[in-house]
Amino acid sequence: MQYINHLIRFFLGSLFLIAGLNKVFEFMKPMEFSGGAQKMVSVIMQSGYLWETIAAVEIIGGMLLISSYFVPLGLAVLAPVVLNIVLFHLYLDANGLILSFVLAFFEGYLIYIYREKFAVFFIAR
Repeated sequence: MQYINHLIRFFLGSLFLIAGLNKVFEFMKPMEFSGGAQKMVSVIMQSGYLWETIAAVEIIGGMLLISSYFVPLGLAVLAPVVLNIVLFHLYLDANGLILSFVLAFFEGYLIYIYREKFAVFFIAR
């Protein structure tokens, strides 16, 4: 079971690291979207800061997951990105919906595995 946890962590970290690096260096063909989804991606790219910020968060979060030192921090950093990916595909571009659900499942699974590290957030003071 431990191997599955490491495999999912490495897969998720690699996916975000490669996606973030691709936003910076553009070594893969960009995804094509239709309608409102393409407009949203265009606006984010032209904002001058948001695309680069998303790339930095993905790179840092991916490296944290791959390194295995600060996995809970990496999961916390990537959680809003995963949520936005799911919502983007849920409302704007249904083509990537299954992949976004798989991504959310892996994120949720790893959060469950590291749940004792997140318990401190739910302690009332």
